[in-house]
Amino acid sequence: MIHCCPAQLNQVFLNIINNAIDALEDYTQTIQSSSSLMTFQPLGLFQPRITLQTQQLNIDQIQVRIRDNGPGIPLEVQSKLFDPFFTTKAVGKGSGLGLSVAYQIIERHHGTIRVASAAGQGTTFIVTLPIQGTTPGTD
Repeated sequence: MIHCCPAQLNQVFLNIINNAIDALEDYTQTIQSSSSLMTFQPLGLFQPRITLQTQQLNIDQIQVRIRDNGPGIPLEVQSKLFDPFFTTKAVGKGSGLGLSVAYQIIERHHGTIRVASAAGQGTTFIVTLPIQGTTPGTD
């Protein structure tokens, strides 16, 4: 059993998935409008995909992986992803709070959230949560 606030965890996963959808939409538009990317990912062959995988790591932890096959996140951006108000989206399209809030929620649940990404290889968000841990927000 995981002691959690389900609505808060829903917010975490929704924020991650919404970011993946935005990245895939932008990537698809870039592929369709740029002949320079056609050699990288031929037009018509790219199929946007988001996968979710859950796994019990051991008796104390579970892990949720959310992966997309988008353009990936540059290393210099990865270090800022969880900073409040950091966004790579156009003005008016994102507040820069989604992943910051997700990070805070996962910390309150005594878990971890991290990102694995490489250019052209997509992005994976990895959320690890304790099983039968303390109630979120208490120590």
